[in-house]
Amino acid sequence: AGDKAAAYSSLVEARAQYQTAINRLRDVEAKGELQRRFVDIAVKWAAISLLAPSEEIIAALETARQYAQHLGDIDRHAKSTAYLGAITLWSGQFPKGVSLLAEVISQSHNIHDEEPIGIAYAFTAWEGMWTSKFEQVIDYCEKSIPILQRSGNRLIDGLIVALLAYAYGWTGNFKKSSKHFVEVLNLAQ
Repeated sequence: AGDKAAAYSSLVEARAQYQTAINRLRDVEAKGELQRRFVDIAVKWAAISLLAPSEEIIAALETARQYAQHLGDIDRHAKSTAYLGAITLWSGQFPKGVSLLAEVISQSHNIHDEEPIGIAYAFTAWEGMWTSKFEQVIDYCEKSIPILQRSGNRLIDGLIVALLAYAYGWTGNFKKSSKHFVEVLNLAQ
């Protein structure tokens, strides 16, 4: 039900459906397949809640990381870690968020699913913007954008293209800044 609501842009309903599913899975002793389902649902919930973080999502992602590690599932662990890093960073917990994102980046050679790597680069770029490290922002944005485009993550992709435009503007490269702002407008249409 959460997937259906998310597909039709009813994010409030999708968040409620994912939260209900997580709560139901918490009520049973999760093993094996139920742990995989918990991780997948927690990640979906986080993906549509990146800019509206909550303690419940953070707790679900922490549990999801533990389950993925217990299962030995590198990709699920990377995905839950990347989303946990992004959400904790966005909620103002910079050291924890940066540490989690760095963990994903450092393990990128072992990860088959590119999306968590793109998310880690993207949100590390945001951290660079907040700390005025504009060259880092440009580097990480340029690394994340093609990965996010290949993985179909259009929400984060648009935000990172806008961030890249701002970073180029702050470094005085107005030609590239303008080019990326036009790209953002095209993505919005």
